[in-house]
Amino acid sequence: ATVVPVQVLENLPGAARATGPMSLLLLALDWVLADCLASGQRCVLNLSFGGRFSGDLLGWFSIPESALSALEGAGVLVVAAAGNDGGAACTFYPAASRAGLAVGAVTEPDDEEGGASHLAPFTNFGCCSD
Repeated sequence: ATVVPVQVLENLPGAARATGPMSLLLLALDWVLADCLASGQRCVLNLSFGGRFSGDLLGWFSIPESALSALEGAGVLVVAAAGNDGGAACTFYPAASRAGLAVGAVTEPDDEEGGASHLAPFTNFGCCSD
């Protein structure tokens, strides 16, 4: 497997979080689709970012939603971070996307519980997380 990093967000001086324009994200998603199709290999898109979500997939969020759906339709496995607010993954995009999987964080295996892991206390969860 080949990992191809694509950075679309930037940490600006004094900013609490990384930021970037939606247009850059859309260009990156288009590039990932073209690169994956050209490679002829199976592809996984890891979206390790996100932000608050209004719940409106028909409004402003319809633009990235269409791009993620196109990637999934082309056979790309889309994986998104569920978020790290300890709340509902459905309030976090792209975790709330209809395309792909939203994954949360788990704790280290607990030897006292037979090696079981649990949801990390900070991870988002709920019906939008897989």
